[in-house]
Amino acid sequence: MQAIEHENLVLRQQVQIMSAEIERLAQRADERARLGGFEELCTRFEVAGTDSDSRDGVTLTGSAVSELRVDQPVLSSGSVIDLIGRIDRVGELAAHAVLVTDAGFTITGHFFTVTTAGAAENKDVLAIVRGEGDGKMVIDNLSLRELGDSAHVGDWVVLADERWPWLHGVRVGRIASISPLPRQTLFAEIRLAPETNLTHLNDVWVMNRQQ
Repeated sequence: MQAIEHENLVLRQQVQIMSAEIERLAQRADERARLGGFEELCTRFEVAGTDSDSRDGVTLTGSAVSELRVDQPVLSSGSVIDLIGRIDRVGELAAHAVLVTDAGFTITGHFFTVTTAGAAENKDVLAIVRGEGDGKMVIDNLSLRELGDSAHVGDWVVLADERWPWLHGVRVGRIASISPLPRQTLFAEIRLAPETNLTHLNDVWVMNRQQ
């Protein structure tokens, strides 16, 4: 009787181990699907900490961290992939990524509108997205006339930058407000917000292999 109970216990443990492995593989498959085909070019790294000063950045750790290179793009690991920053420092044990919201971070993008009628990227207007710090981004290079009806509150800005042409169309942030620029009222001040708080991420994907 004891032998049968012991055998049943061993079988239950094996089932638990197999179930955990199946769940882990399913999670990795889901992550690969969310990356939209980028998975073979990326490595996942843990977020070990955030900048404590006035800068917007995160520290990354992982077994392959020393193999990272400056300017490699950093992507979110959420349900939809977003550009969240780039690698700016690499050490033996950790690397640092500056976030898109950091003051001085600049990229270019297009407006992307999603409605009940469908989705469309406006490639006729090139927006310069500039980080302002404290989790904020702004676009202020477009006159109200240039902007016209090409962007609305709730629309997305997606990447269209010569540095990373293979990431064209990856989301950067959502438009939170559009108003005249206070110091130049003929220009627009378009404020963006990232999908999530970028300083609260547990892990990220770094595109560290060639397209």
